[in-house]
Amino acid sequence: MFSTIRKIKNIKERFDGIPTENKFSQMFTLNKIERAPGSGISGDASAHQQGVYKLDGNENYIITGNVKNVDKHSLDHPYFYVARNGVGAKCFEGKDYYSIIVDPNDSTKFTHPGGIQVAENVLAIVLEGDGCTLVKFYDISGIPDKAGNEAKVNEFTNWSFKRDDAKGEAVGLIKRNGQWILAIQAGKYFEFYICDSEKAGEGNFVSIGRIECDKYKLKEFQNVNLYLNDKDDLFMFGMPYTYGTTDDKCALYKITLTKKNGTYTIEVALLSEKHFHRKEEGPRFCFAASIYCDNDILRIFSTEAHVENGSIRCCEWINWEGRYTSDPVDGGRYQVMNVKSRKVLDVSGKDLSNGAKIIQYHPTYRKQNQTFEFMKQSDNTWMLKALHSNKVLAVPGSSKKEHEAIIQYTNLGINDQKWRLESSDKGSFKLKNVNSDLVMDVTDRSDSDGAIIQQVKSKNEDCQRFMLIDAGGNMF
Repeated sequence: MFSTIRKIKNIKERFDGIPTENKFSQMFTLNKIERAPGSGISGDASAHQQGVYKLDGNENYIITGNVKNVDKHSLDHPYFYVARNGVGAKCFEGKDYYSIIVDPNDSTKFTHPGGIQVAENVLAIVLEGDGCTLVKFYDISGIPDKAGNEAKVNEFTNWSFKRDDAKGEAVGLIKRNGQWILAIQAGKYFEFYICDSEKAGEGNFVSIGRIECDKYKLKEFQNVNLYLNDKDDLFMFGMPYTYGTTDDKCALYKITLTKKNGTYTIEVALLSEKHFHRKEEGPRFCFAASIYCDNDILRIFSTEAHVENGSIRCCEWINWEGRYTSDPVDGGRYQVMNVKSRKVLDVSGKDLSNGAKIIQYHPTYRKQNQTFEFMKQSDNTWMLKALHSNKVLAVPGSSKKEHEAIIQYTNLGINDQKWRLESSDKGSFKLKNVNSDLVMDVTDRSDSDGAIIQQVKSKNEDCQRFMLIDAGGNMF
């Protein structure tokens, strides 16, 4: 299942715990994207990414936007495409993208497929038209797990519908107790629909009412996502349109739907609002953004407006609160985060071979080449075993030289593969090699993805300090 409906405990506290300073944002890229705004085809630069949603699994995303029509560049061409393991999946007849088909007899010009959400393999998309709204639903369960396999995508035509009195901009979808709930921003109103058929695609969505955005401090949202807490209460995250600023905003609302005598009442309460601060332009909430929660880790992420050289820059803000530790347990699984860069140790390129270098990279939950099993030795030192390769961190050739790059190697039980955890400032620690008496360090104090991890003399610097993120025993 591509998007399991997860219930978030202490949802407000987890949202409030996401840091907003620029230094805590993590950049990453989706690569080998064949067709998207900015890909070089005439007219594409006038369009942009519009919606994004994180799918279950490692670096799997679905993104919507529009480019100019493949054959007729003068026409808008809405689409969605899939990235698997961070690269274009090319699973739609050899293409990354799936063309969203609009009724050719409909004269409405749909400029963008707006915000999206995926729930139990159902993709909901709202298309912005000239004063109207088109909502489409797709069964994406046929998108393959492996690259090279052809995708099967079916539209749930029973559910899809059009509104002619307001332009739609954002959509949220969730399933609660066998009932599907849909939220749409259309003009100055926020509208709610339900479908009582438990099986996706059956029955119809029925309007249960709308509320005025201004009355409840609801803004012009580019993206919204619906989530539940562990008590099945309904919540909505909203990411408003804030183009032209370097601050991105996200708000959390509690939605209460009450049915009495066949009629629903809708109450909305603003619980919290956060401003995410940037020092420079980049992936923005005003283009494509979304919320994802896995194993109680809450993430907000966004994509840049356009693809460049086949890649799309993305950004995420993560709440690791409650998962930091400097006191590992024998057999525990952890990501090792550098205090200065906020990036984690990573076996470069997911390499399985002896001698593969260790770098730092933005943290991705459930990524095995970033996750290490801490194995306590009889002399109270530790060995760190990469989960993807079953090899341990080591200093090559038992070197005692400064600036020697750290590698992975088959476990030989020797001292250049053993590390002491020495307590340091603010609950962090240093990793000192038993053989060389030198500590792990990020080369050149870099904050960049791909920076080499080396051994040097211990200094009072954060690029030598690390914290552990508890990955949990049931990750895989």
